[in-house]
Parts: sequence; structure tokens; C-alpha cells
Amino acid sequence: MPIRRRMGKSAHPSKGVNIATMKKYVFLTVIMLIAAVASYLLYSFHRPITIEQNYQGIVYDNDNNFTAQDTVSFKGELSRFLFGSDSLKGILTAGDQTYDIQLKKDRHYYFAVLTEIKESHVTGLGSIYLSSDFNQIWLQLKHYSERYPVDHSYFVNGAATIEEANEMAGNLLEKPFK
Repeated sequence: MPIRRRMGKSAHPSKGVNIATMKKYVFLTVIMLIAAVASYLLYSFHRPITIEQNYQGIVYDNDNNFTAQDTVSFKGELSRFLFGSDSLKGILTAGDQTYDIQLKKDRHYYFAVLTEIKESHVTGLGSIYLSSDFNQIWLQLKHYSERYPVDHSYFVNGAATIEEANEMAGNLLEKPFK
């Protein structure tokens, strides 16, 4: 009695290839490749980025027509989030003072209010705006009023005069509202 075989299948594995099985293997291979690429892209997006910047600029006071050259440096890590605001955590050095800061991204800049907690008292130390490309910084620090003979002092990088400083600060602070 002759052996009957179904169409498309071989009785011996080496004598034919099942097309449906091959399609499943190719499909699974493509899915695994897509998953591997997506995993790599997500990993590289979420990996912290080291930021280290030095800012040359002026400390200024509009009321007293005061300017002084100063340098501020920042060293920290940028953490990016897929479904939330990016954050920047690091150390800000202004003169001989250092501040541990954590900034949150708000549209076109990073912002933080600097505070200090001592014995259940919260003291405001200043505020910081940092552009999202890390090229511009604006600071208001209590430390500057102690270091320089001014009441309301600000720092902005890249300016040489009070007019330039006010223009640069305005561009940084007003950019999200335009």
C-alpha cells in the first residue's frame, strides 16, 4: 500500500521546507530585531548626560548702576524623561559659594528656586534660569548682595553692560511667552 503524503509537507525534514514555518521564523526574527533597536534607543535616550559649563559674565544692579565681572560654573547631569519634564541636577559654583541644585525644564529653560533649610527654617538663597541649550544663565543670589555693595544683584553671562545684561535676561526669561 502506497504512503500518502499531504501536499506541501515532506515526510523527511531534509527533503523540503515548510513555507508557513519559515514565515513564522522570519516574522519572529523581525520582531526581535525591532524590539532590540527600540530598547537601545530608549536606553540611549534615558541615559544621563554630563553637563559642565563655565559662564563669564557680569554681576549687576539696575538701581545702583553697578557692574562687576564674575564667573559661574555648573557641573551636573541631565536626566531626560519620555513622559515628564527633564531635570538637571548638579553643583553651581559662584565665587567661593557652592550650591547643590536641581532644575526642572519648563519649555525653553530650566528653573529652580535655591533654598536652604536650617532647624526647620527655610531661607531663600536665590533663583536660577538656564537656557535649554545650556549657553545662557541668569542668577539672582543672596550671596551677591553680601559680596558686592548692592541690594538687588543679578548675574548674566555674555554681557558687558547693564543694558546688554537686561536685554539678555529679557530674552531668556520672556522667550517661552512669545
